[in-house]
Amino acid sequence: LPREPAAVRVDTRLAVARLEDRIAWLDDTLSDSQASGDPLIRIHELRAERARLVDSLVRVRYAEQLSASAR
Repeated sequence: LPREPAAVRVDTRLAVARLEDRIAWLDDTLSDSQASGDPLIRIHELRAERARLVDSLVRVRYAEQLSASAR
């Protein structure tokens, strides 16, 4: 076996696009939920999911920057 692990570069464009689309959908759904007076638990769930997705997006973007600076 090689002494060092193989470096694998994965294109992140699809992951970023999916995360951004999902965040946009959540933004719309959250706005609709607030306007229609949905229960607060529903609004909190949507906000928590949005925060989780934004965190994932930040992590992917950070990994892209690390990869770009390593080249």
